[in-house]
Amino acid sequence: HFLAVLSDACRIVLMWKFGGIYLDTDFIVLKNLQNLTNALGVQDDDELNGAFLSFKAKHKFMELCMQDFVEDYNGWVWGHQGPELLTRVFKKWCSLETITSMSCKGVSALAREVVYPIPWQDWKKLFEAASALELQKLLKSTYAVHIWNKLSHGTKLEIPSQALLAQLYSQFCPATYAKMKQDSEELSRRAV
Repeated sequence: HFLAVLSDACRIVLMWKFGGIYLDTDFIVLKNLQNLTNALGVQDDDELNGAFLSFKAKHKFMELCMQDFVEDYNGWVWGHQGPELLTRVFKKWCSLETITSMSCKGVSALAREVVYPIPWQDWKKLFEAASALELQKLLKSTYAVHIWNKLSHGTKLEIPSQALLAQLYSQFCPATYAKMKQDSEELSRRAV
């Protein structure tokens, strides 16, 4: 898992040294993320994820993540240096057995709906039709949506469609959506 571990190491060091907001490239941002500081997101039951991080430079939590990265290193296990590391450190930081959305000693574990409203296990929901009510509910408390591209990258997205992902692209990534629509129309013309 060399590249995944290298990516985990880089994001932790960069967050510690410079601070700021880190997002994996497969996010659609719905709201301004500036209000989320010293925060990471709850991915699912009792696990955090590093696809979204927001910390001030030289934050002690990130320093502890770097220490754990070295002291408890295991590159053979997927996620051990990523989500599992962040979860271990947060549990120690807050003296917890299990993780819920909460703030502790100035670090927030954001509720799943804030940055991971679609769990990785349910990534196919991104390609299913969503009603206006479902979209409205998602937009109410969600700042960003992780697309889980590692899982979804081979799935065809019809443009235009009522698929949740198509609606998100249409509303929050209009240039990307326009290009996708143009490409789809060109493919349709060639097929005829």
